[in-house]
Amino acid sequence: MKVQIRLLSRFLLRWKIWRISRLLSVRWKDLERIIAWKRRRASLEIAPELIASCGIEKLLVTIESDSLLNRSGLPSSFDLANLDAETKTLLESIHFPMPENIKGAKDELSFDLTDMSNALASYDDKIQMHRFTFTVRDAKTQEQSVSFSYSVKPNVAVITKDIAAINIWSTFTFFSGESDSNDGLGFEYKKVSDSEWTLVDVTSKNADGKTFSVFRKGLEPKTAYVYRAFSSDPDGNRVYGNEVEFKTDYANADDNNNPFVPNLGFEDWSTIEKYSWSANAGETEVFWGSGNKGANTAAAITGVHNPTAPEETTIISGKAVKLASDEVFNVLAAASLYTGYFKKTDGTNGILSFGRPYVGRPTQLTGFYKYISGSINIAKSDCPDGVKKDDPDQCHIYVALCTQEYEIRTKASNRNLFKNDDTVLAYGELISKESVSGDEKNGYKKFAIDIKYKPGSENKKPTHILIVATASKYGDYFTGSTSSVLYLDEFELQYDYNPASFVGTSLEGLGE
Repeated sequence: MKVQIRLLSRFLLRWKIWRISRLLSVRWKDLERIIAWKRRRASLEIAPELIASCGIEKLLVTIESDSLLNRSGLPSSFDLANLDAETKTLLESIHFPMPENIKGAKDELSFDLTDMSNALASYDDKIQMHRFTFTVRDAKTQEQSVSFSYSVKPNVAVITKDIAAINIWSTFTFFSGESDSNDGLGFEYKKVSDSEWTLVDVTSKNADGKTFSVFRKGLEPKTAYVYRAFSSDPDGNRVYGNEVEFKTDYANADDNNNPFVPNLGFEDWSTIEKYSWSANAGETEVFWGSGNKGANTAAAITGVHNPTAPEETTIISGKAVKLASDEVFNVLAAASLYTGYFKKTDGTNGILSFGRPYVGRPTQLTGFYKYISGSINIAKSDCPDGVKKDDPDQCHIYVALCTQEYEIRTKASNRNLFKNDDTVLAYGELISKESVSGDEKNGYKKFAIDIKYKPGSENKKPTHILIVATASKYGDYFTGSTSSVLYLDEFELQYDYNPASFVGTSLEGLGE
């Protein structure tokens, strides 16, 4: 003999002011039905069958709903065939059906969920999802399960919607609301710590005719805000929706103001293994690296200067970076600085680790630079782009937001240079083929590199950042000029909305 458990749900809702009706979404296997009520009686019956061939031994119900569990005090799972008194009382408070004599039952059982559904609909002023799973086990420990969900829309005139975490940037985000009214639409927002609200008007609804939204910039990083949607009732009175809190993303500092990318001003320097300069405060925490470790060591023998070193004269403030390419043992040592570390040498070649762990989504890298471009006097035959001797050397500064770090090899037989592949979410660069001297202090010129996000990558978050600067762009191929010098100072990551960062993405053209 088999037992069939039928889950029956009938609903009656009446036409209400503003035509805001509750919405029920029931999922059974791959079936999704959405029932809305408008001036009529509507009912929905779902009758999935759970079979207990030898009678019910256990009927486990699992609930996935933070709001329901928090308010009712119910456990997240319970056995209807073996209920204790406390759980039974809690189930009665939400009108959960509890047929008698479930354990050992061999006849059909039906669960009428109408009263419970109406109770769920009055729980919150936000859209709530309540998921239930029924698992039946018979005396031979055979099990079957069925799951369904209630998506309950509150009976209010205006709904303020939660903001997806991926849409909350450091200084901008999206507000979204829903209302049956087409008049007086807008939002108000403020810092949680403030008392005054800032008004944002909305001229029309979105294409779906239900929701309305607005792009908002000018927010402060890592700051708690609250916002609410509003519309007008038939008498022209403003009606507010629920309040939603959110916190903007980080800029270049955590909650304790520790920078994610340290020493962007290049004030801190130390020495590693006696001869090599390091743009880090100490030897233990290395964020910035140089590809010139071998050249720096050789400098102690040959008397040649260190290609990467601190600069205290040609500066904007404090100290700067001086990258001066040179020749060591008849090989070009292209002066470089990058976020990462030097792993080891392979003869005269290098193996580097590019990229360091990072939290944030910047839109620009700004700073100051001054460049002296020499004529290329060392060139290898495998250098790309037709670069040859006597061509002007080029400086190169670039930034990439990535989802991993990279091992970079410069040996020709197994060269693995940085690639703009799928793990790179955003990228920006500056290349100069000529000497650069600007109007800033000591002849520096201010630069701003747009960090350009790939289509689709605006919906992802990087885990690593790569910032690279070199006086000789083709130094990876040991090609460049021993006369090239690049000065750098006062780098800074920017987080404001930048139109150039989002061309071709879903964020293109916003806020203009």
